[in-house]
Amino acid sequence: MKAKFIKSFNQEIIKVKNQHLTMLDLLPYAITWESEDRHYRIENQKKLVALILKDKQHMVIIKSPYDKIENNACIIDANSNIIWNLSVLLKQKTGVSNLLFSDVYYIKDSLFLFIIMANHDYRIEFNPITGEFGELIESR
Repeated sequence: MKAKFIKSFNQEIIKVKNQHLTMLDLLPYAITWESEDRHYRIENQKKLVALILKDKQHMVIIKSPYDKIENNACIIDANSNIIWNLSVLLKQKTGVSNLLFSDVYYIKDSLFLFIIMANHDYRIEFNPITGEFGELIESR
């Protein structure tokens, strides 16, 4: 099977004319990309955090990063199919139902998700190939 890659990735941000922008103001409300000449779009008015994985075939999407009710995180493939529902997996691992995904990025070559639980910030490594999480590390 031929690998499908994410190309022409773009983030759409609402232009706000305000000198006091918040982190939420700077996040995109929509992302677009192409894969095999098809166009894809994900939109969420409560904002998105997106990171293309190093394999260029998958992406982490955090929907509503600052909304306790609608917050969700998943890994999708280039055709927008959900590969890992990170919200479900992490809730199963921790037993905590009120966690909030806030960010995602690589530290060296490891993928880390940043979450808020009980008003504390944590990071946790995630292996996108095996679907396994590392240990929760409190960020201070």
